[in-house]
Amino acid sequence: MRQPELDRRAFMAFFSTTSLAGTLFPGVLWAHVQQRGQLPDPTITTEMIAEAEKIAGLELTEEERDQMRRGLDRNAAAYEDLRALDIPNEVPPALLFEPVMPGVEADMEREEIPLRVSRQSPPAVSDDIETLSFLPLTQLAELVRSRQVSSEQLTTMYLERLKRYDPKLLFVVNLTEELALKQARRADQEIARGNYRGPLHGIPWGAKDLLATRDYPTSWGAEPYRTQMIHEDATVVRRLDEAGAVYEQLDRKDLLERTARLLAEENVVGWFSGRMEFGPRALGARSVLGDARSSRMQAQMNLKIKFRESFRPFAPSVLAERASDFFELDRDSPYMLLVAPLKEEHRIPIAESKKHLWGIEKLNLKRSEVPAITHVDYSARVQTVSEDFNPNYYDLLRAFERQTGCPLVVNTSFNVRGEPIVCSPDDAYTCFMRTAMDYLVLWPFLLDKKAQPDWNEEDDWRSKLELD
Repeated sequence: MRQPELDRRAFMAFFSTTSLAGTLFPGVLWAHVQQRGQLPDPTITTEMIAEAEKIAGLELTEEERDQMRRGLDRNAAAYEDLRALDIPNEVPPALLFEPVMPGVEADMEREEIPLRVSRQSPPAVSDDIETLSFLPLTQLAELVRSRQVSSEQLTTMYLERLKRYDPKLLFVVNLTEELALKQARRADQEIARGNYRGPLHGIPWGAKDLLATRDYPTSWGAEPYRTQMIHEDATVVRRLDEAGAVYEQLDRKDLLERTARLLAEENVVGWFSGRMEFGPRALGARSVLGDARSSRMQAQMNLKIKFRESFRPFAPSVLAERASDFFELDRDSPYMLLVAPLKEEHRIPIAESKKHLWGIEKLNLKRSEVPAITHVDYSARVQTVSEDFNPNYYDLLRAFERQTGCPLVVNTSFNVRGEPIVCSPDDAYTCFMRTAMDYLVLWPFLLDKKAQPDWNEEDDWRSKLELD
């Protein structure tokens, strides 16, 4: 019977579950495996394990050696089974919450959403088309719509600028010139026939090399993947294009600093970054964020985002190293499961004349420096955020602290009342447009609600949600 082939990943996965992971033993045994790789049967044997023991200074029993050999074989077989599965890249992760009860069919099809575009007054077009290169998208869109400038002219101009400045700035990874010109000519033909699709129609744009583009290399910014071809478009790019969304693509530092500033200005921001959480709380991957210092943030997020009663409490996300400065908490709480009192120095005592208040009136009293996350008993359900747990979210909190002196924000799940947390970019954009969120971070894009096309739905989607 053919033994499964063992690779380094399966090999190290096994040893990570044992007490030997920090010793020389795994490395020595792997070296033996590599040597045996030249032979017809490179399978690990108990004899190889015994030889590795001598070099690593360990002593195992024959029973332990046999148990280790069987464990490595099991891991190798499991990885072979995984590789045998042909799963297309567009298939979503298996960790998907499906709220539909057994035997119930849900209609998940959505009709096309009509777009309404407000007209702009762009400047007159001169003979030097490059004078248009820094115009805002709204004015470029009107020039293209009114056919004062063609999409092909704009695209050619931007391609020439990329070629001219890349040798000095080194910012182009893959220049998709043929695709860009093909799309521009198609846009010009559609617009000439009166088929104008919206403010992005005919506007050339670029994306990070992290995002796949059909028939072009997607290197992910890493040398080993320089020639990698992913034969489909990334979901986030496809969804934004289909929606006619207006968005900015920012580098990591600018995106974090910009988002922190928007939060400090009391904007509500949808935050969609990386893989989604698994568990009962939003932890900074699918979150709606706000400024905890704002007296109006709790009611605003409840009424206009979650569509629920204004008194419902929200939880804070705080830098792990600053948590004890704000809360009576002596340990990490990365999963937002621990409740802790706010420290006395951050509380605002309730005046004697107001202690008789009750209900909403009592709730609306400002009782701390961070009222949006402070319950009536001065407690909060805390999430501590460390750099290794969620680097993007941690660095956002650091940016917010630098700008405001406050190391925490309001964090609630990215959904409305009665709806599961958003999973895909499509879910996130839909929730963003249905609610009063001001901005959406759909990493690495930033969307401003004021710049989006009108969102119209024939049915009242809220009537279809079963409230808790």
